[in-house]
Amino acid sequence: MIVIRTNLTVEQCLERLRQGTGSDTVWIWGSVFDDYPVLSRIAGTEIRLRKNPSWHNSFAPRFVAQAFMTPCGTEIRGEFRRHPSVRVILWLWSLIGGLACGIVVVKLAVHRIGAFEKPWFELWLPPLGLLGVWLIYALGCLLGKHDEAVIRKFLTDTFPQAQN
Repeated sequence: MIVIRTNLTVEQCLERLRQGTGSDTVWIWGSVFDDYPVLSRIAGTEIRLRKNPSWHNSFAPRFVAQAFMTPCGTEIRGEFRRHPSVRVILWLWSLIGGLACGIVVVKLAVHRIGAFEKPWFELWLPPLGLLGVWLIYALGCLLGKHDEAVIRKFLTDTFPQAQN
């Protein structure tokens, strides 16, 4: 959880965010040709920030926050999250891979076939597929670390006097 406290009003904070970011459209690639390093989608007091992508990375983090008025000014509370579709895709792919691994194990147990008598792809493809999807996820998260750093830098530059 990231908490930013500033003596500005909520409206001033949101205006600063709008001025320093490009508009996050419904396009998957965002605004590739914009000069803004960070894109925003602000609705009411809800804030969503993401790095302007050079390439598509579904695993890249997005900063999702809410701005609250406090007696001392504004408090922005948020966290980095992955796109919701990432979780669904990982669960479905893992379910399919787990079922395929289970089928291979049952097939081997029922027929009592040695591992060396069957083609390698029938035995190793399901576990390799599971491993592959998690490796892709790990690589996407690793590439997303830069995106997170860009958003953090943007927030510290936008609110330099804020207490974190």
